[in-house]
Amino acid sequence: MRATCLKCKSVNKLSSAPNEPEKTEMETGPVDISLLDLYQLLDLFIMLLSEKAWRYIGLRVDPRTNEIKKDFVKADVAITA
Repeated sequence: MRATCLKCKSVNKLSSAPNEPEKTEMETGPVDISLLDLYQLLDLFIMLLSEKAWRYIGLRVDPRTNEIKKDFVKADVAITA
């Protein structure tokens, strides 16, 4: 049996044995968002906005610059959107 995680886009092989370790294969390449249904799109957009809000509040490091930058106006927009 296989289960697909929508957030991390990984495919997990579910084992029937309780002591067998979980195997994970990461998908590579871009995802065509036009193929996602409405609820998957909402989940994606909420996840992106919440991640931006955490960065603008200063609780997460920006992965491009490895710096913490605070911008509470942008954080407010990301939270209220």
